[in-house]
Amino acid sequence: MIKNLPKPERFEKLGLECLWKSFEMLFNISNNVNALIQDEIFDNYEITIEDYWKHNGISVSTSLIVLFQGVEYLMKSKITEKSALLLIENNKYDWPSLPNKTDRNFDELQTISGENLLGVFCAVLPQNFPILVFVDEYKELRIMRNKLVHSTGIDNLEYPTNILLEKS
Repeated sequence: MIKNLPKPERFEKLGLECLWKSFEMLFNISNNVNALIQDEIFDNYEITIEDYWKHNGISVSTSLIVLFQGVEYLMKSKITEKSALLLIENNKYDWPSLPNKTDRNFDELQTISGENLLGVFCAVLPQNFPILVFVDEYKELRIMRNKLVHSTGIDNLEYPTNILLEKS
């Protein structure tokens, strides 16, 4: 038997907390830059607003990664409303469901990848969900996240603050 299946409410709570933290991080950086503008710091020193954002790049990048994680948690919440078993990647033969198989906790099993998560999520959505828009934006966010996490294309990555603030 598979024990300790995750609940949709837990994924939803985690997802919303991640979104909140992501926006909070960006708000704090933005709020600080506004204070510096009001104090005329950029006028008195040879520092530009772009320098400020680059200096805070790790926080901006982290907020993007946390945002993506939040979106994935919310997707998992919707999937687990149908069945948490849809999140399992393991071959069904390896599931601890046959006689003489040892019980296993859900978190011991391999879960689906991000790309498979999108497919399963789309399969459980109601018909009125704007799926085409979501898929395009999710893929764009996933590519940016991957560039940050895997350190590929970071130098030519469009600065995430503009994209995140546009979509928020």
